[in-house]
Amino acid sequence: YKVFAQVNIENCQGVAIINKTPEGFDVVETNGGTSNGEVDLQLILRPKTNYGEGRFPQGPGPGFLKPDQDPAAAKAKNQPDRDKMYRWPSDWDVYHYDPTSLTPVGNIVPAGPDIGLYKAMDGSLLKGGVPVKKNTGMNSPPGLLK
Repeated sequence: YKVFAQVNIENCQGVAIINKTPEGFDVVETNGGTSNGEVDLQLILRPKTNYGEGRFPQGPGPGFLKPDQDPAAAKAKNQPDRDKMYRWPSDWDVYHYDPTSLTPVGNIVPAGPDIGLYKAMDGSLLKGGVPVKKNTGMNSPPGLLK
């Protein structure tokens, strides 16, 4: 692992990282300094597993490749099960509002349990989009197909 230290002390003589072991390390001031203050540390760690089976799954290849041509690393054991992947909850669920009640009459409900339904003038929800009035032939303009 690598340790980077940024000293936030004005009159510090510098710091060194010593006694590095798998369990930890020591940060000491150099040149016999005895400052006391804040030091920011950044640790860079190597994963315990090999390439393709690390902490992060390998992404699929470019879009023009067919799935059977994906790199071998994209087919490694650590690929997530899409059904068990975390999904962000919808805004309407988090903030407890009903998208259907906010949808103006004459529009399609954009989200929520009623997504895709048409909101009619009477407030009812219709499946299949905008209702079409069938032409029965009575009082229709001449030449219109029946």
